[in-house]
Amino acid sequence: MRSFLSRLTVVFALLLFAGCAGDGKYPVSGTVTWNGEPIPDGHIIFTPVDAALGPDAVQFTAGKFSFRASPGEKRVEIFADRPLGKPDPVMNVVAHEQYIPTRYNEETELVADVTPGGSNDFQFDLVEQKGDEKAGM
Repeated sequence: MRSFLSRLTVVFALLLFAGCAGDGKYPVSGTVTWNGEPIPDGHIIFTPVDAALGPDAVQFTAGKFSFRASPGEKRVEIFADRPLGKPDPVMNVVAHEQYIPTRYNEETELVADVTPGGSNDFQFDLVEQKGDEKAGM
């Protein structure tokens, strides 16, 4: 009986440790603004510099994001679109435009370093500049 209890204790401890270790990802949060205002809706992607690892992504609202990401240096891509005018009378669909420049997504200049012991709270203050090229154009 004592051997059984010892094994059970070891198994319980391993399960508890595995639960704490989790998925190897760490909490990440932050804000995203466009010309000083929170971006209403969009998505943010943290892509590891090490191409062997997959990206972590989340949709955000009111300029705030929160998710879990693997540790390490990341390329950060931010996308957001907005409606253009009224719905098409035939299709009843509103066209949208991607208004965040490519230097913040497809050709990003943004980086973040997710650390196991760090706060991992990031602020991305995006600013429009003359001559910016928009994504998907």
